[in-house]
Amino acid sequence: MERVKVYFDAVAMYPEDDVEAAVDALLAGSAPGVNPNFAPPAPVVASECRRQMNLRLRRLELERMARPQLPPPDIEKTPEARERAKAKVAEFLASLSAPDSDVEATKRRNEQFAKTNARFYPDMSDEAVKARLMRGSGTVWTAGDEDSGGCGVRTRKARCFHGIKPFAECGWTHAAFATLSRCWT
Repeated sequence: MERVKVYFDAVAMYPEDDVEAAVDALLAGSAPGVNPNFAPPAPVVASECRRQMNLRLRRLELERMARPQLPPPDIEKTPEARERAKAKVAEFLASLSAPDSDVEATKRRNEQFAKTNARFYPDMSDEAVKARLMRGSGTVWTAGDEDSGGCGVRTRKARCFHGIKPFAECGWTHAAFATLSRCWT
């Protein structure tokens, strides 16, 4: 009885139809990789149950895919509905292609865009860029600094990238300073 319990435990998670198909395949000798001269151990029976289950699921999937899909809905297109749709499309196309007839509205919209964009664009004057670069913990990218070897490592000695003066004292415009990522020497 203990021997039979092992087989029941091995196939407990599979549906009865798959277990029956697996037993039929094992008895007929059609299960791949199983020697039909000997009784298969419980794990082999469970493996054949899994194979039969996968075959069944694949067969069901193929049947589902072969079934025709839902037909398109039968929507009556009346002449009035077609005219309304044509009018909406024409109105939309006219709004895209026609220049704005309301000059005042266009001016207000452009002013609003400019005002909104101004909130997100930083001041790009030399002084403002320098202040932004020097702000923070004092750690900045340097290149050309004798102490760092000119290899772009972070250091607390902020020198301009031609390495002559500290960055804060240098009067030369350093537009490329913010994008330094490699050695400039």
